[in-house]
Amino acid sequence: MSENGTRILVVDDEPAIRRFLRVSLAAHGYIVSEAASGQAALAAATSQHPDVIVLDLGLPDMDGIDVTRMLREWSRVPVIILSVRGQETDKIAALDAGADDYVTKPFGMGELLARLRAALRDNYEVLPLVMGDDAFDALANAYIAAHPSTHYSLRWFGHQLGAFMAAQDTLVAHPAMVDLAHLEWALRNAFDAAPASPLAPAELAALPAQDWPALRFVLHPSAHLLALHWAVGPVWHALKNGRAEVPPPDALAHHLLVWRQGMQTRWQSLTEAQAVFLQGLRAGHPFGRICETLAQQVGDDHAAATAVAVLHELLAGGVLAEMQTAASASPAC
Repeated sequence: MSENGTRILVVDDEPAIRRFLRVSLAAHGYIVSEAASGQAALAAATSQHPDVIVLDLGLPDMDGIDVTRMLREWSRVPVIILSVRGQETDKIAALDAGADDYVTKPFGMGELLARLRAALRDNYEVLPLVMGDDAFDALANAYIAAHPSTHYSLRWFGHQLGAFMAAQDTLVAHPAMVDLAHLEWALRNAFDAAPASPLAPAELAALPAQDWPALRFVLHPSAHLLALHWAVGPVWHALKNGRAEVPPPDALAHHLLVWRQGMQTRWQSLTEAQAVFLQGLRAGHPFGRICETLAQQVGDDHAAATAVAVLHELLAGGVLAEMQTAASASPAC
């Protein structure tokens, strides 16, 4: 297998363990380097910039928990602990120090791969129900081989699954599953997005009319605009609510807005005018330019009224986080 570019630093004082990991990981396409002590691990992490560190706790010069804690002072590189220590207190201490996962020796490569598959299932709850366990596991294994986890948190493993599925005709039985993957990832991201206070209508009411053309709006951090080709929303909702079988979705090219209002994750199918308006906001266009774009859809006489109506809907839903007038915008560099 050709190298995939992901660099893994294996830290263990047992040569046999290092050799096993080097051979096994290299067979999956990883680039492997080794260290036999805590100090050597810290030096290698500084000079080699690995994508992942596989770390033993029982090192000859310092405890692996201390190594993890020192790494976290300057690095967010993912750390997976491999240790003979199986006590809960050891696992808690390692995770509290900044480790991302904990695997107890003896272990197999299958266990490591299974942990990544479990992370995918956590992020995509409905997709395995549609595909079936065997088909989803085959997809997950192929995705893991093509996109080894390099993020410091397994929560973000899977962010490329939708795009990966779109190029895998042999692993995806129906193209609607690609849209379903994009929807599930957007829902999870919306729920986990940073909090932000929604823009209040009263803030707009006090704005002078001459400031409106240059006005820009900032979307809530949770807002995602999806371009979908299938009506997967009802399928997701039905399976999420326990229905064992649902009919295949209809073909439907449309835009979907996913966002969080308070603690409630929502989605809404958009009209063409709503989609045009949100695309303009996402591109950073001022209100006046968005109205000009809308005029091509609804005509000059209706553009301003349509833009105001869409704006009111977004305000009511908490989709907008702030506004920027020409005076408040940062000067161009």
